[in-house]
Parts: sequence; structure tokens; C-alpha cells
Amino acid sequence: MIANNLDPFRPTHPGEVIKDEIEYRHITQKELAEKMEVSYNILNDVVNGKRAMSSKFALLFEAVLGIPAHILTGLQADYDLQIAKRDQSFLKKLQNIKKIAAVLYPPSSPMPLSSSVPTTLRNDLNTAILFCPEQAAEENGLTGGRTLLPEWFPQSGIQISWPHKDTDWMPMLQEVTECYLRLAFAIASREPLLITTPQPEALKKLLREKMPQNVCDRIRIVACPTNDTWVRDYGFLTVLHETQMELLDFRFRGWGGKFEAEKDNAVNRHILSEMKGNYVDCLDYELEGGSIETDGRGTLLTTSRCLCNTNRNGGLTKAQCEAALSERLGVNRFLWLDHGYLAGDDTDSHIDTLARLAPDDTIIYIGLPDADDEHFEELHAMREELRAFRTAEGKPFRLLELPFPDPIYDPDGERLPATYANYLILNRAVLYPTYAQPEHDQQAAAVLAQAFPHHDIVSVDCRPLIRQHGSLHCATMQYPRTILNF
Repeated sequence: MIANNLDPFRPTHPGEVIKDEIEYRHITQKELAEKMEVSYNILNDVVNGKRAMSSKFALLFEAVLGIPAHILTGLQADYDLQIAKRDQSFLKKLQNIKKIAAVLYPPSSPMPLSSSVPTTLRNDLNTAILFCPEQAAEENGLTGGRTLLPEWFPQSGIQISWPHKDTDWMPMLQEVTECYLRLAFAIASREPLLITTPQPEALKKLLREKMPQNVCDRIRIVACPTNDTWVRDYGFLTVLHETQMELLDFRFRGWGGKFEAEKDNAVNRHILSEMKGNYVDCLDYELEGGSIETDGRGTLLTTSRCLCNTNRNGGLTKAQCEAALSERLGVNRFLWLDHGYLAGDDTDSHIDTLARLAPDDTIIYIGLPDADDEHFEELHAMREELRAFRTAEGKPFRLLELPFPDPIYDPDGERLPATYANYLILNRAVLYPTYAQPEHDQQAAAVLAQAFPHHDIVSVDCRPLIRQHGSLHCATMQYPRTILNF
């Protein structure tokens, strides 16, 4: 679904604030546990042949457990029951329902829901059941049940870092602040938002002036010195280790030492008290979040231009990178892109500017520009690499092609790295960057709607962000359910 956006920060009368009334209620862990326990016990009886399936039970399971009713109604016949019993993959998913639900919705805190409890449960638990981390780890030969969680795993919220006068944003601080206000609203109107800033009181005042109260209530501001705003590359990476969340803190060095990054490299230790999870010190290895993509099933998509660059970890080979990351991230299949870049990019070809993994063995990638564009040959070669990739089952990936934006230049004539691949997945929305190119902007929305048919597709004008060579995904970091502690 492509959202019909209303910009709350469009020019209005002085002092006017556009209120966004969003109903928000909670279901307690006890209430959830009761629904889960009843449903799970009935389902166990059905699978074990002790109880007949009925359409009433099937609808209950779909509403509470998130398992599609049409899968379960077939279990009524004895023949289908026997097939279900022999389907070990299906049985493992059923056995993991309660365990996964305990990770998603811990007893220590209530679970925030929208006005439709069944719909939210269906979305969250269906994601968890399909993902099934322990099964994924076992099927892919991963040790210790470790799994780097994909971006579409149910989230507790998003982190951003606010621009300020001591960053490179100073010459255009007002313009980029307006962009961040739009971004913050797009996130916090949907789920919790953590913001780091060295000026917390000034930011609180600004947000109170610009944001509806119910949106402000979902924002936590943490005082923290920062060099820059690209939190994707210095924020925690989250790994599910059996039933425990781990927060992996890798070294950030300003994209291979190009920029000062000492403060950004320390942000994770500043915000740790706002989070629930086991801290894991990975500061002996340089890795940026924007340089890797995962499907949560053992596959990592990345680029050799970045991970094997001599300015990262002394210039490791692919084999050395794989050895260093396999155990820490719980991955065992590496898909390496050797081609593809964007002019004006400081990251040495981060994967989140070029190609993204998505559910259902899908890769979303930027398409080809005109044949006379400097990117044509490299992106053509990249597309051929993507076509040659195979899933763990040996099948081609489903490839979805995003449009390539028309060239955008800064006032000095430098080409800027505009890309539609730099989108952010939320629980029930995808925020994607736009560049005032209506035809391309709408084409990008349509492609993302194919990959995420149950999400709203929401645009954010990111022309200010690319002035400092990043975009929407670069400016954000998601955290899975249970991590953010507010």
C-alpha cells in the first residue's frame, strides 16, 4: 500500500502544529500468554491427532498465532495429519512458537499494540514463525543458534542522531533539521524513536514545538557527543543467540579513516543503559552496518570494495572477512558483489546504496542509468552478478529493480549519491527516500510495494541528506523487539 502522505511540517500559520491523533493501547503479557497457551495447546492436539481441526480453530490460530488458516484447515483429514507429521520443517515451526513469542514479548514489559490486536499479532508472529531463528541456524549449520537479525524482524524502535552545529551540517543546519523533523515524525508516529544529541534540552524544546504530544511521548532523547549523524554505520548490530539478544559493538573509524569518528565510535557505550541485551565488544574489528545485508537465514550480502578495502582492517581477503564474521554474526553464506558504485559516495560502495535483501528470497537493487552515464558499465556488471547468485536451495533470487535517479549535483558541481535502495523497513511501513523526481519517486514506491505488500510505503524527501553523501537508511538504525528499554 502506498501511503497518501500529509506533510505535518508544510508551511502553516506561525505556531500552528498539525496534530496526528493515533490511538495506542496495550495488552499485558498475562493476557497474551493466556491467548497463546490456549491456542498452542489446541494446535498441539490437532497436530498430534488428538483433536479435529475446525474452521473456528483455524481462525483462532490465524488471529492469535499468526498461522494462515488455509494451512491449518487441511489438517482435519487423517491423511493431511500424517503429511503434517512428516513435515519436520512445519513441526519445528510449531514447536518454536512459544519460545519465539517469549523473545518478542518478554514478561517484564507490556506489549504496545495498535487498535487491532489480532492484526498486530498476526504480523509480528507470522514474521517470527517464518523466520524461526533456531530452525534457520540448524538448517544452515550455524553454531550456537546465532543469527544476525534481518531488518524486517519485529522491531522495538529506531535510533537516529540529531544534526548540530559541530557537525559537517553546520552550513545547511536549518535545512537538514527540517529534514530530520520529517524523518523523526515518520518514525515516531509509528514506533518508538531513540535520538542521540549533545544538546538534549534544545532538541526537546524543538520537538515539543513541532510534534504532536502523542508522537513526542514515543521519543527518548539521550545526551551524547557525536561527530556526525550516520548512525547506521556506528550503531549496534543485533544478533539473536538462542533466546538472548546480543548487541555487537564494532569499531567505526569514519569509513576507513576519512573523517573524525572518535565520538561516534563511543556512542554505543553511552546509550547502553537505554537497551536490553547482552553487550558484545567487537571493537577489534572495523565494520559498518550499511556495508552488510542479511536474510536472517545465514546469508550475508556485501561488497568487496568495502569489506576488502585496504582502509578497513588492513585490507583482508574475502576468506579472511568470512572467517572473522561467520561466528560473530551467525552467517555461513556470503554473496559478494565486486561491481557497483555511486559517484560521491564516501563509504566505498556500501551495499545499502546498491542492493538489499528482502523476504521471500528477494533482492531489491538499483537499475541502470542511461548508457552514457558513468555508472552504466559497473551497474550492468553488478546486475549480472545478482542474476548469477543462488539461494541456499540453489534457486535464483527474485530480483526487483529500482529506478536510477537522474543526476543531482551540489552547488560546486559535485555529483551526489542519490539512490532509492537506501530505504528503512519499519514494523508496518517502509520509509523510502525521494529526490523531487516524481516519475522515478513513484516507480520506486511501486517496486517497494511489490516486496513489502503488507507495509505502507512512505516517502521522505532526502535531498538535504545526500548533500553530505548519505540518505535515509544511512541515518537510521533499527532494533528488534525487546531491545529499546522505554
